[in-house]
Amino acid sequence: MKKWYKNTFNQKKLSDKDKISLIGRLHDLLTHGFTISEAFHFIIKQYNIPEQYKAELLAYIAEGATCNQLLSQLKYPKPTIMLVLFAEKFSDLNECLPHIQDYLKRNYEVKLYLLKALQYPVILCSIFFLMLTILNHTVIPEFETLFATMDVTRSPFQHLLTYSIMVLPKFISIFFISIFLILIIMRKIIQRLPINKQIRLLSKLPIFHHYYRLYKTYQFASEFALFYKHGVTLHHIVNLYQQQEDLYLNYLASVIAIHTTKGDTLDQILSRVPCIETELITFIQQGERSGKLGIELQLYSTIIIDKIQNRFQQQIRFIQPTIFLILAILILALYAVIMLPMFDLMQTLK
Repeated sequence: MKKWYKNTFNQKKLSDKDKISLIGRLHDLLTHGFTISEAFHFIIKQYNIPEQYKAELLAYIAEGATCNQLLSQLKYPKPTIMLVLFAEKFSDLNECLPHIQDYLKRNYEVKLYLLKALQYPVILCSIFFLMLTILNHTVIPEFETLFATMDVTRSPFQHLLTYSIMVLPKFISIFFISIFLILIIMRKIIQRLPINKQIRLLSKLPIFHHYYRLYKTYQFASEFALFYKHGVTLHHIVNLYQQQEDLYLNYLASVIAIHTTKGDTLDQILSRVPCIETELITFIQQGERSGKLGIELQLYSTIIIDKIQNRFQQQIRFIQPTIFLILAILILALYAVIMLPMFDLMQTLK
């Protein structure tokens, strides 16, 4: 069993779309009277999973694995697994599945939006980098040999342009490798800090802290909306968070548990968590007064998504023209490196 736990789906996992559709099919089958084992036994055969892993999963189902255990092996997000665990113990599993599917859909849409916004400038820069590398190893050396053979005299500016174009790919490679190494080192250093210091540091990092605070606030709002809509109390949420291996969830659970014993309300507790946006506290206060906290949190989670998208759009609007301007300058420089000496050569021949 332990071997299966470590190896299954390490090589191939379900896609986000498959995870969403699997929850929908599971809900339909349970509604029509299937048991958990029967439903998973039927569903798992419909997805593109290597046969050896499919056979191992079916064997695991035959051993009586619970729904939360199966979803955990299929790499579902932790909030969905926690809710399923709670539903299996205290509620109706089938009623919570539509909420889980909605949660997965919203997360999937956000991920798609971010990928679409990033892919165009990344692809454009990659194509230019590849083109520049090929030219540096094919066309430019040939022209350098030609100009040297014909004894073409070039100005210091032309020499500078040629040198810049030839070292640019190396400079870009070294730059990105250095950034990558710095990020790895920073991550290692941050991971060694206590979780409360990690959160404080990440909440203050330039540029990054905006997205970090928004993401953590969205994570809290969407997860608690999912729990509250299904009737999970704050006490049970704390217990579920304490049982997880996630240090952030453990920290959040300990802060809530300590301050609830002192008589603090949820909004007062969250005001002490540095990575939570203050707007969330206002929504929690409104939700507690109206008795519709789950709806308020779900509404605020959509507002957070819009904020992330708007902030990202603003930065993309600045980044894309900047990238285009830099590429235009580099293309002109590349043109000048090749054509200016050619004009000098034509003058020499005349």
